[in-house]
Amino acid sequence: MKNSSRGFTLVEILIVFALVATFAALAVAGFSRFYNERLPRLYVKDLAGYVRYLQFKAIEDGKIYRMTVDNDTGVSTASKPNAKKDFEPLRDALSRRFQKKGEFAVVLGEGHEVYFFPDGTVTRNAVTVSRNGGEIATLQIKNRLGALEIHYAS
Repeated sequence: MKNSSRGFTLVEILIVFALVATFAALAVAGFSRFYNERLPRLYVKDLAGYVRYLQFKAIEDGKIYRMTVDNDTGVSTASKPNAKKDFEPLRDALSRRFQKKGEFAVVLGEGHEVYFFPDGTVTRNAVTVSRNGGEIATLQIKNRLGALEIHYAS
C-alpha cells in the first residue's frame, strides 16, 4: 500500500520555526546596535535644530529667549520673558525634550546661558554633549548671527 498523506511533520514545523526565530533575533540585534550607534548623532542634530528654533522664535515673537544649562545634571531649559520681566520655561514639546534628564549631558562652554535676541543675533558659546562621561560632540555657536558648527569627537 501507498501512503498518500500530505502535510508537514511536527519536526519539520519546529525546525522552520527555530530558523525563523533565529533570523528574527539576529535582525533585532543588528537593528538595535545600528540604532544605538546613530542615537548620539541624532541627539546632537536635534540640539542644533533646537538652537536654531530658539533663534527663530525670538525673531518671530520679538522677545529675548534664553537657553540655560544646569552643568550638574546636563539639562537645558529654554525660557522667555513674562510680564514681570522674569524668564519662564517654555512648555512646548520640543523644549520638554531637552528639559528632562536623560542619557545625554549638555554643558555650556562659557557661563550657563545663551541668549537669542529679536534681531536674530545670538550670544556665542560652545555646547558640549556627552554620554556616560564620554564627549560625543561640540556644537559651536560661532558668531552673533548664530552660525552653527558641529565637531564630533573621534
